[in-house]
Amino acid sequence: MTALLRDLVLATIGGDCLAKYGTLSRRLNTIQKGGEGLKETCARVGTAWAIGSNGRLAPYASGVGPRVEYATDPLTLQTQAYLLVEGTASTNLIENSDCEADIVGWGGFVGTETLTRDNAQAFNGAWSCKIVTANSQFAGCFWSPRAGGRVPATAALIYTVSVWIYGTGTAVGKTFQLQLAWWNGVPALISQSTSPNLALLAGWNRYTFTATAPAATVTCQPAFITTAAQGILTFWADDPQFEAQPFATSTIPTLTGAVTRNAETVTVPWFVMQGNLWAYARFIEAGSAVLNNGAGLCSFGVGLPFSRFDNFENPGYRWSHQEAASAVASGIATSPAIGQVGELLGLTFSDGSVDLRESIMGAADLDGGRSAALAFTPTYSVPLLTIGNSGWCGRISRIVVGSGTGTAINVIQDARSVPV
Repeated sequence: MTALLRDLVLATIGGDCLAKYGTLSRRLNTIQKGGEGLKETCARVGTAWAIGSNGRLAPYASGVGPRVEYATDPLTLQTQAYLLVEGTASTNLIENSDCEADIVGWGGFVGTETLTRDNAQAFNGAWSCKIVTANSQFAGCFWSPRAGGRVPATAALIYTVSVWIYGTGTAVGKTFQLQLAWWNGVPALISQSTSPNLALLAGWNRYTFTATAPAATVTCQPAFITTAAQGILTFWADDPQFEAQPFATSTIPTLTGAVTRNAETVTVPWFVMQGNLWAYARFIEAGSAVLNNGAGLCSFGVGLPFSRFDNFENPGYRWSHQEAASAVASGIATSPAIGQVGELLGLTFSDGSVDLRESIMGAADLDGGRSAALAFTPTYSVPLLTIGNSGWCGRISRIVVGSGTGTAINVIQDARSVPV
């Protein structure tokens, strides 16, 4: 089977491909043989950031990419490269997150902590904020605009706060919480949203918490604080983020004002003629599953006809095949949670019917069921693969595309055996 599968593979894309071949995309269909075709491109206005192989944050300038991020695989526990794609824009509302100029806007929550701009540890750039706590509950730090006051917020919107914390010494294992204090226009405190207890781990780790702003909210004060008196603790914080999102997007450093990281898509030029097609994707879900907005992991085609993986159910993924005004689809109303490994296998049969298989964290396949048939048009071809459609966000270890649906490739177990 292995030799047969190798012949059937048309293209591989993602971090696994980069690790093996030194390129993010490798196309093996007949048109491309004898040399690689055009390289993949990234459409994004403005800078975006990703975690490099050294564990530090690195910038990608406007239009430069695609971004490659190193992260720990939740199943293998190995650090590896991923293709990072975020089809959702986001703004970090904390004005001074990276401490590169100063720590104006950072403060001690109980007032007796010691906060200093320090270069002993840094997740981004050369500086971070060193916090030495008081021996009391709620000891830690909060973030305000550089001019003082609190961060603007809007009632009924969902917000996520996140921060990178370097734990060391006696701070490791101690419990903290992320807190969002909501204020009205009086100003008066409305309420506080508080995360579950967070045990500090050694080294740099990111902690996140999501809550909805209550009615009458005008501002918010995010904070990272102890759950109880646990001694005098020392830790470092870098790149706190407060954003109007139902999940934490990739880190967005700021210096003197809010910064927006724009949405992006990655495109891979290639050609696939009509007929049987299978597409396998393995990724770490980063948040698109909670949007329920039709966001697509990737689509094969420009205009019509096309095939694509959609995040469309409530929640869930589907695999679809569309010709002109007609479409067929197979969907599964289950999605990986944020941070989980998802695997999708889209099968398009010779009669144009489709079937979706899904596995979450290595579990047995879920089957969306085979759709009705839909004949291919005589001119059917797929000149472009687009990743990160309409808001999909995630880290992709691999996308593998091939032919021979219904023969060699039937289940995700088969797709996993395909050489990259």
